[in-house]
Amino acid sequence: MTYICLQCGIAERIPKEIIETIEFLDEDFSPLTAPQFSCEKCGGEMYPQYYRNFCGIEFQLSDVQDK
Repeated sequence: MTYICLQCGIAERIPKEIIETIEFLDEDFSPLTAPQFSCEKCGGEMYPQYYRNFCGIEFQLSDVQDK
């Protein structure tokens, strides 16, 4: 899965297995939000380029980018 930093734009690959583990083990996880990560370069919020969770909810980078 590719995550993009909303602040500096850097892309980072995060294994799908890691994301799926977060969905099932994180007590604070909500299926209405994509799993969140912080950018290692600048500390900004990372958002998935495209992701469909176990509930079938889709998240796309274009959902949060300025148009």
